[in-house]
Amino acid sequence: MKIVLIGAGGHAKVVLDTVISTKLHEIVALIDDNPGLNGSFLFDIPIFNQLESCGNIQGYIVAIGDNYIRKTKFEFYKSKGYSPVTGIHKSVIISPYANIGDGTVAFANVVVNPGAQIADNVILYTACTVDHDCMIFDHAYISPGCNISGRVNIGTGAFLGTGAVVLPGVKIGDWSIIGAGAVVTKDIPPHVTAVGVPARIIKHHQELKI
Repeated sequence: MKIVLIGAGGHAKVVLDTVISTKLHEIVALIDDNPGLNGSFLFDIPIFNQLESCGNIQGYIVAIGDNYIRKTKFEFYKSKGYSPVTGIHKSVIISPYANIGDGTVAFANVVVNPGAQIADNVILYTACTVDHDCMIFDHAYISPGCNISGRVNIGTGAFLGTGAVVLPGVKIGDWSIIGAGAVVTKDIPPHVTAVGVPARIIKHHQELKI
C-alpha cells in the first residue's frame, strides 16, 4: 500500500523506521505544515506541505507525538476518505489473542499480551509492555519502558511518561498525564497530572473542548 506519514519531526523518524522494518507499505512522502520543510527529505523520503503533492496514496499514519494534535489529524484525514494504517515494528510481540486498532504504532521490542485491546491512533513506544486484558483507548501515548500490568484501563488521550508502572486493575482517566517513573497504585481521574511513587495528583487540567 502507498501511504504517507503526517508529521516530519523526531517522532516521525521512529514511525518511519518502524514502517520500513515491516516492508509492508511504500512511504511516498511525509506531510508537515512547516513551510521550511517543504521539498526537503527525511531518510530520503520527500516532505511536502500538502497531501495533493503526493499523487495517488491509499493510507496514512499520523506521526505526531502530541495526543491532541494527533487526534485532530487522525480524524481529519479519515474524514477525507483515507485509511489509517497500523505500524508494527518487526521485533514487536503481539499475542494473537490481542487486538490492535487502526493507525496505532508499536515500536521496537513492544510486548502486548493476550486479551489486551489497543484502540485507534495509540502510540506504544519502545520496549513498553501491555499485559493481559488491558484496555488502551484512542489517542493514548505509552512512553518507552512503561510496564502496564493486567486489567488496566488507560483512557482516551492519556499520556504515560517514560518508565511509568501501572499496577493491576488500575484505571487512568481520559487526557490525564502520568509522570516519568511514576508508580500508579490506584485509579487516576480524568484531566489531571500525577507523579511520584506512589503517584499523586499535582495538577488539574481544564477539560479540552474536543
